[in-house]
Amino acid sequence: MPSREPCPPLGQAVRERREEIGLTQESLAQAAGLATKRVWQIERQGANPTYSTLLSIATALRVPAEQLMLRARVIEDDRARAKKRGGR
Repeated sequence: MPSREPCPPLGQAVRERREEIGLTQESLAQAAGLATKRVWQIERQGANPTYSTLLSIATALRVPAEQLMLRARVIEDDRARAKKRGGR
């Protein structure tokens, strides 16, 4: 049975932006010069991209890397607040 753990915050930020602009993991990987498996690892497993990989992903997603990092921080903060309230 697949894990129901939430995606890592940075991975979720990447996935949300990718879906906002209508890209698949494969098309993001190609645009960023990465293997599709690497994009999946970042989105789902919390693999930490190097700064240059993050820049490549951000460029492919047409946002500054800082925006992805900020979005990840907001996701992390939202999760912490939900946990304090007794949510997931």
